[in-house]
Order: sequence, then structure tokens, then C-alpha cells
Amino acid sequence: MRDTLLRADSVALRDAGVAANVYRTPRNEPLRVILSPAFIANRAAVQSFVDFMGSRLHGKELSKLTVYLAPLREVEARCAPGAVACYAPNLELMVGPGENTPAGQFSKEFAVTHEYGHHIARNRNNSPWSALIRGPKRWGTFHHVCERVAAHQLFPGDEGAQYVANPGEGWAQAYAFQHYPTGQPWQFTPLLAPVPGTRPAVRADVLAPWRQPTIVVRRGAFATAGARVATRTFATPLDGRVSFTLSGPSTSNLDLEVIVGGRVAASSRRGGSREFIAGDLCGVRRISVRVARIRGAGAFRLAGRVP
Repeated sequence: MRDTLLRADSVALRDAGVAANVYRTPRNEPLRVILSPAFIANRAAVQSFVDFMGSRLHGKELSKLTVYLAPLREVEARCAPGAVACYAPNLELMVGPGENTPAGQFSKEFAVTHEYGHHIARNRNNSPWSALIRGPKRWGTFHHVCERVAAHQLFPGDEGAQYVANPGEGWAQAYAFQHYPTGQPWQFTPLLAPVPGTRPAVRADVLAPWRQPTIVVRRGAFATAGARVATRTFATPLDGRVSFTLSGPSTSNLDLEVIVGGRVAASSRRGGSREFIAGDLCGVRRISVRVARIRGAGAFRLAGRVP
């Protein structure tokens, strides 16, 4: 199977010449469908397809989707040579096969399920990265996407030579495997192949999307003759951007350090007791933050924003 993401509002997709009709899933969710002029209009067949889409694991993003169903030859012409489907994120439009794929290839049902995985990612937040090209946050964290991108083992957005190591495609395939767990070959890098734990991560990303960081507040106080360092720990269950804001008495001077793996990963040593540190965290599930008293005393507040 080969598909592609179209980066722009392709004229080939917009110039279909046929208006979309709105159909309803069994749960009364709207889905816009455009039927290629090469097909004879068959409302019952289209409704069957809409019911099938409604049976896929999904959230509210389904109502944003438009589907263009076409013969395989037209799909290839509109998408890319050799493609059996494609997705245009800017249009939230899927082009998929409205006919059976040749023997030995993935079925048309598998192809549109894979493509719908891209649509889910288009509607998920994986800040500070793109869920569309890296996969949603829980699946990406579970499969160490952030670390493996940094190690040049995965190549987000690569639809060419490194297609099989593209985590955006790996996510879409993992989503398809959620519905077809057996009988299908895994065609992407083994680094992203489904393992125990993949299915719960996929399900969570679809049904309970991550939306924004959680604010966790830790407090403490320094006495004039007391300890000079206070350490607070923060759980970081997901990869992403973390930030820490320290505030203390205006007459004090406090410094801030983030400790990862026993080492100082970042520090803020401005004058006074207002400090701030932010950075991207990959593969670390707990970190320590150290508040150092340089001068003065009193209570402090340490607010962490963690994914």
C-alpha cells in the first residue's frame, strides 16, 4: 500500500466538478461525500460506505471530513503515481478507492481506514510538534518518536526515500491495525510496529485526545538560617514542552535548576526571585526541579506546566 499527504490545496482535488452531498452515520454524524463522475450515482452504496466510516474508531473530527470516492486510476491521477489513497490536510479531504483493490493489495476498507488515521492526527494536538507528521501524543510517546527523530531513526513528513520510517505514516498504519490486527503485513519500520501497549495508546489518542499541558504547583519556604536548597519532583508521563515558573519574596534572590538524569539540564539565575525555564522533554518520565536560596528567606511558589 502506498498513500500520500498533499501539502497544498491541490487544484486536482478542488476541480472535481461535483458538489458534496451530506450523509449521516447510524449515530447521526454528518459526513460529506463526493462521488466521482466515473461512478453511477448509487445512494445506497454511498450510505453503506458512510456507515462503514461511522464504524471506525473516531471522535468529533468525523464531521469535518470530506471524502472523494473514485476509481483507482483516478485516485492515482489525483494523488500521486502508485497511490491507492491520499489525504489533503488543508482541505480535510480524503481521496479513496470506491472500488476493490487488486488481489494481493490492501483492501479498499483498509486503505480508507489508514487514510482516516491521518484525519485523526490532523485534528489532534501534539504540541510542540505536529501530530500530522509525528503522530498523536500518547502513541508518539509510547513509541519513542521524539527520541528516535533526534537519533535520525525516524523521518517526520518524508513521503519519499524514508517513507517507511515516517512516523506520521506509522501512526496511520497503527490506526488501521486497530481495526485489522491480523492478516496484514506491517510495511513500515519495525520501530513503530504494534506491540502490547500500542492499542491502548491509539484508543486513548482517538477517544480522549490530549489537549493542553497540566499545571502542577509545588510550594515551599526558606528560613533565614535554614536550608539553602529545596527540591521538588514532577511526573512527566508524556513527551512535550515543559516549563517552570518560580516566584518568591521580592527581597530574596532565588535560582532555579531542572535536573534530568542526575544532571543540570537547564538553569535560570537572574537577580531576584522570579525565574523561568522551558524546554522540550523526550523519554523522561520524572524530573526534579531545584530551588536554590542565594539571599533572603520566605515562601516560594513553583508552577510547572507538563504534558
